[in-house]
Amino acid sequence: MNSNCPWQQYERAHIPDESARIQAALADDVDKIVVLDDDPTGCQTVHDIRVLFQWDEASLRGALTSSDKLFYVLTNIRSLSAAEAEARHWQVATRLSALASELGVRLHIISRSDSTLRGHFPADLRPFWSVGGKRGFDAILLIPAFFEGGRYTFHGTHYVRQGENCVPADETEFARDKAFGFQSSYLPAWVAEKWPEQAGKVEVLGLETIRRGEEAVATFLAQATHLLVISVDAVDYHDLEIVALACLAQQRRGQEFLIRSAASFVRVYGGISAQALLRAEELVPPGRIGGLVMVGSYVSKTTSQLAQLLELEDLVPVELDVEKIVHGELAAEVSRAIDKISAELAMGNDVVCYTSRKLFEAATATESLQVGRVVADAVNGVVKFLDTRPSFLIAKGGITSHEVAELGLGVQSALVTGQISAGVPVWELGPESKWPGLPYVVFPGNVGNEDSLRHVVEGFRAARRRESIKSFK
Repeated sequence: MNSNCPWQQYERAHIPDESARIQAALADDVDKIVVLDDDPTGCQTVHDIRVLFQWDEASLRGALTSSDKLFYVLTNIRSLSAAEAEARHWQVATRLSALASELGVRLHIISRSDSTLRGHFPADLRPFWSVGGKRGFDAILLIPAFFEGGRYTFHGTHYVRQGENCVPADETEFARDKAFGFQSSYLPAWVAEKWPEQAGKVEVLGLETIRRGEEAVATFLAQATHLLVISVDAVDYHDLEIVALACLAQQRRGQEFLIRSAASFVRVYGGISAQALLRAEELVPPGRIGGLVMVGSYVSKTTSQLAQLLELEDLVPVELDVEKIVHGELAAEVSRAIDKISAELAMGNDVVCYTSRKLFEAATATESLQVGRVVADAVNGVVKFLDTRPSFLIAKGGITSHEVAELGLGVQSALVTGQISAGVPVWELGPESKWPGLPYVVFPGNVGNEDSLRHVVEGFRAARRRESIKSFK
């Protein structure tokens, strides 16, 4: 890693791969891992995995009776209020519990949430322990590490990489989020802040214990009862693999865990092997039609990435004016943007359509979510009513990606084919969608370097040119 982070003494040159052992531990046909994702970016470490946008009984039954060991249910609750989020997860928890009993399935529940500690906690988990049966869950495992995005947990404190340094998450812009802000990145204190009734009922599974191996971790977990919250340290993938193996062993011995994690642990717990990044040549068709980038996220990383992208030659910018959208001119803004985008795509030009960067100041967390929904309606409307199919589509921002996929494109399920850049998944859209087979890039708002978005677009451009040349030979 070679960085200024407090766990330097624990860094190692070679990181073992235990995915085969985890796959063997999950070999029992009755094991199913269900990942409830609070926005679409949580599949940013996996490949060849199905994402469901619906959680009706038929969809869940189909997933539970398929050969897949792991699947995602995209509940998108980060765009909702806490009460709405909990109500939505009640629906999912009730249906999953009934189906698991009927089908004889052993469920492993993961609530995949933000690696910078934003999201509805504990509202996202409460329905699952409430319908968890007479015995209930022994512990909630809190695992926010996400290495592709530079997020690590050490001695109970969660860190975010910024350049060569790692800083506590409470010193970043994410801690000041209008809807999900927080005061402490020391996870026991973070839990107490979000869930006061649980104060004093949090233990730290430290790196020292994890590095002693899975038996030491299993012994630690064996002491957990009555919904203890366990904050899990991790600074590389092998740390997570040791925790996963210990969890699976303890569940075979009768313990039950609820897991709230970022994306890295999902890949580990599912026994999913690492895969090389996808190449743009595998994704874009030949032809002259341009590609489209939709930018809705407001975090500073997105804004800096957008600035870099706008420096690309021949890239056409189309701005959606948030002030106008919020004050009743949504339809006019959408219509204006569609006319411009359609003309430019047809001429072979790539287009970036983005919300104006001046942040609309909401007075409360509730108002902030409401403004976000109105702006999302504008972004969705552009895609929904756009007639010209682009050669590729990138959605920047977690909530933006979900809303564009479900409401703009009519996606009901998608296949995660892999990642185009570290932490940036690509979906293959299903036949029910507006543009079946379109490569859809789900680009998280808080992932990548300043030039990451630009590099992805440049890669698609170069691939499209090469494929077009081949088609003429």
